[in-house]
Amino acid sequence: MASRARNEFDVPASPAAVTDAVQRVVHDQGHRPVGQSPDGLQLAFVTKKTAFTWELETSVLITPTPQGSHVTIDLDTQPGRPKALLDGRKNKKAAQRLADEIQAALA
Repeated sequence: MASRARNEFDVPASPAAVTDAVQRVVHDQGHRPVGQSPDGLQLAFVTKKTAFTWELETSVLITPTPQGSHVTIDLDTQPGRPKALLDGRKNKKAAQRLADEIQAALA
């Protein structure tokens, strides 16, 4: 019963701009920040609980590229929460939704 999900994408924006966009999404969506690397290229947060999902432990890794930035989102059901058969599918959709929100914040 795999529940981990990953989404990766490239954006033509600087790593600093992507970090700012991720921080805005976290704040605007009411998620709880839990850590950030000193350079701001790794961010960790816990998504808020919804009617259909438990909190999701989420990390975002921003890698500089010649064209801008490569963004990797990893998320999984928070430890200690029960896992369900469809968590993998739901978490994949949540990772895509988060990617879409970050890209929209960059626009």
